[in-house]
Amino acid sequence: MRHQRATNQETIGKFSQITHLLMGINTGFGNNDGALWNERRQLLGAI
Repeated sequence: MRHQRATNQETIGKFSQITHLLMGINTGFGNNDGALWNERRQLLGAI
């Protein structure tokens, strides 16, 4: 179980980095916030 938790934590860490990158890209475009949040919710549901 400990190994599984560590793996999940790694996955969440990587997802956070990707999300942060996506948020930076989104900020550049300016008005895509709702779509980004929907995508995040779908990805979180898939983990």
